[in-house]
Amino acid sequence: MRKVKMKKLKPRKKKPAPKPPTPEEQQLFAELSAAVENMGVTVRQEKGNFRGGVCVVDGEKRFIFLNKKHSMEQQIIILGQAVRQLDSEAVYLSPRVREFIETLPDEPLEIIEVAPRES
Repeated sequence: MRKVKMKKLKPRKKKPAPKPPTPEEQQLFAELSAAVENMGVTVRQEKGNFRGGVCVVDGEKRFIFLNKKHSMEQQIIILGQAVRQLDSEAVYLSPRVREFIETLPDEPLEIIEVAPRES
């Protein structure tokens, strides 16, 4: 009988957990979320394999999906880009939120439109 050498498997390296949000990040997130909600857009935090962004359902309902697995900083950036892209003139934004939005890179979010299901 022949002996077979087995390789030892190395344990998988886990991705580091996102750093806990600072109080400033939590405050900015709350202000951006409130502004988006005041625009009639629902903010949803979900787990999955996606970046996050704006989704329009049936041409009426608008959602912003944020990935729970991403850091608070990444979620804030997506919210900020969405606020800039949506009609934010009708909603009060604090000077701090306006300043933050101005510092974001000029990358528009893709708006995904979902048509109603046909029965």
